[in-house]
Amino acid sequence: MRNHPEGIAPSVRNILNYKKSGTVLDLGSGKGRHAIFLAKQGFAVTAVDYVEERLAEMKARARIEGVRISIKRADISHFSFSRKYDIIMASMSLHFLQKNQIAQVVKRMKAHTKQGGLNVVSVLTNKEEMKANRAYLFKTSELKRYYTDWNILEYEEKLSQPFFSEKQGKRIRQHRAVIIASKPPYPSNVR
Repeated sequence: MRNHPEGIAPSVRNILNYKKSGTVLDLGSGKGRHAIFLAKQGFAVTAVDYVEERLAEMKARARIEGVRISIKRADISHFSFSRKYDIIMASMSLHFLQKNQIAQVVKRMKAHTKQGGLNVVSVLTNKEEMKANRAYLFKTSELKRYYTDWNILEYEEKLSQPFFSEKQGKRIRQHRAVIIASKPPYPSNVR
């Protein structure tokens, strides 16, 4: 998994290796680059973020790109799931939550993923030097442990390729953990 120059995370691009269509929930969607990318691939995307300015920018970009995205304003720690999805993503958003909130959000993500569906998650780890504005940094293998009852299709923890950070105004690298996991097509307690 390498960073792509267009700003689309490799894990999000890799969704196309496993799914060609379906419903997507993007938790902590930001300005919507991943939501728009998947909508352009034909997925039915719902994007959730708390910051109104980001949602407005996503809505404008989606209009320019000619794609439809269902946009919801909500704090992901309290997001009310109303259905199941083929894919639920949380790209670089869970580390903004408190530790006790993360377990509940992941539990709800897993419960609201269809059998055979995917969870695609990336987080900052405690090896990260830029700790400001992060409520929680994941420990080694912690993200992976949330998915021991699922089929882990891809997993890595490493320093990212350099990318441009709008917030910092320069190229940076981050220590990340990234997982793509598939919900087994049967209850995990039946084998």
